[in-house]
Amino acid sequence: MAEMFGDKESTEHTRLGALSLEQTSEVLRGYMDYFNDRGYGMLAVINRENGAYLGEVGIWDAPVSPTFPVLRYGIVRSSWGRGYASEAAEGLLQLYFDVWGLGLLRAGVAPENVASSRVLEKVGFVFHDLVQPDGPDGRSFREYRMTPEMWEARASTVQRP
Repeated sequence: MAEMFGDKESTEHTRLGALSLEQTSEVLRGYMDYFNDRGYGMLAVINRENGAYLGEVGIWDAPVSPTFPVLRYGIVRSSWGRGYASEAAEGLLQLYFDVWGLGLLRAGVAPENVASSRVLEKVGFVFHDLVQPDGPDGRSFREYRMTPEMWEARASTVQRP
């Protein structure tokens, strides 16, 4: 986890930026508290073959509005381009819709982060809007959405993990 959170390139499109080991530990504690409070949150992405940490995927409150959940994911740079983000997102969506039974899910991507936009589109998200928030950093993002109905429609066309 520290490898990903401490890497400037891996965190370029996040609101936190690169973190120290101590800051990464604080994030992990926050993840555990969030999960304990809500019953869902961030999960580790682990390599099935060797048990190596590959990144994270999960549900988190939207930074611009804590009233709705968003899909978040990140993969360590050494594992980029191998399909792990798509596979992890697909598995998380199955939990989100089929197990947890939750509703509309959003995801935000920096406009220049083409790879993440491709991941979202591959797993069935649809572009909704370019958002210009009033928040402290004022960074715009591409908002994607998926509804339970969209997820169900994919069931007939995509083999789920």
